[in-house]
Amino acid sequence: MGWYLVAFKKYAVFSGRSCRKEFWCFVMSNMMLNLLLALLFFLHSFLSRSLFTVDQFIVVVLAFNLLTLLPTIGVSIRRLHDINRSGWFILLNAIPVFGTLLLIFLLSLEGSIGDNRFGEDPSWVTSRSSPITI
Repeated sequence: MGWYLVAFKKYAVFSGRSCRKEFWCFVMSNMMLNLLLALLFFLHSFLSRSLFTVDQFIVVVLAFNLLTLLPTIGVSIRRLHDINRSGWFILLNAIPVFGTLLLIFLLSLEGSIGDNRFGEDPSWVTSRSSPITI
């Protein structure tokens, strides 16, 4: 949970670097929360025998995804910085299928060791201080 909150604390920080753990914990947590929302809507409509409309479900999921959009962009750009790539590589996501797959591949690469042009190595920073814990 700590890594998820780190990404939210730096929601509008587009400089510096983020390690793979910070990025993937944030992305996977968002995916799990989206699945949880879907499950809650399904269970509520099943148990109460009244179906939520698709519109209501879309509004809730869209609101959640809009809430996490800026932190997602921020942590993605910082992750690209960790592999010594420009944040503009995030625009690969605009290319259907191939661009998204290439971006996922890039975001999965190990970060450059030591300092690079975007800042100090986040794996070194995190080894000196642990993330926020609850």
